[in-house]
Amino acid sequence: MTRDEMIKLIRGIALTAITPFKKDGSIDVDGIDRLIQFLLEKGISDKNGILIPLSTTGNFLSLSLEEKKCVIKAFLKAAADQIPIVVGCNHIRLTETIELAKFAQDQGVVSIMVSPPFYWKPTDDQIINHYHQICESIDIGVIIYNNHWASQVDISLKNLNRILENQNIIGLKESTHSVFKLIQVHRLFADRINIFNGLGEAYEPMYTHLGSKGFTSTLGNIIPELSVKIHSLIVEKKFEEAQQLANQLAPLSDFLDSLTGGQYIAALKHMLSRFGVCEDAVRPPVILLTRSEIERLEQLVNGVRHN
Repeated sequence: MTRDEMIKLIRGIALTAITPFKKDGSIDVDGIDRLIQFLLEKGISDKNGILIPLSTTGNFLSLSLEEKKCVIKAFLKAAADQIPIVVGCNHIRLTETIELAKFAQDQGVVSIMVSPPFYWKPTDDQIINHYHQICESIDIGVIIYNNHWASQVDISLKNLNRILENQNIIGLKESTHSVFKLIQVHRLFADRINIFNGLGEAYEPMYTHLGSKGFTSTLGNIIPELSVKIHSLIVEKKFEEAQQLANQLAPLSDFLDSLTGGQYIAALKHMLSRFGVCEDAVRPPVILLTRSEIERLEQLVNGVRHN
């Protein structure tokens, strides 16, 4: 697949998928199949988006390398070419990031998504070296994830320009909270790569107006039909209706954001268990929600689904 062909595929809803677990903590391969069927039935498809397993939402931090490979294979088998798969390949060790990236390429994924180095705050040269080594190791596309809350660095315009010297960089999940920087990112790089709104539906259609080619979605795990609706309204240029729907979703989005320590993953899994998609099972450090959190979550989800 050429670079242009890969770029054309990565747009629309970039749904960061959960990783279903069984009650004993093992990977639930059947749950992955049910999750994808649930998403497809609710309108997620190759016409409007991509799936991203093994992102933060996919609990990559709590999975071994072999478990990640199992997840990749399960997502690809369940998706069966009905929607492009982009794999999150983050790890503290660059060697394992590259090993997973090569495995993903061999399995036939469209692209991978990678954050800058994290835990230690990386220097500029460390960030550039990180992406260069990854890009040199594979032939498929690479999406930069400007994950500033984990890496402690909001990737600068200068460093983005240096990273883009690698020809297989095809996209940027931009999660900066600086609108000024976001405008500059689009002005400087939108003609070279696809730029995604990394903050979700609640920031649409504003980010589309700035030039984003799509939005990252965690909400899409539990209300995919509404993510599809926002995307459709944007495509149809019905921006006022899209804004109204985004405003309706904002309280749910804000609630998930308030669940620190990865607890939003427990919230997604709780709702999916109610829908019969997967178990309400998590891995530490994530723990199950409290009763009050569950009551508030269900109230918000039911509110937007029946509105």
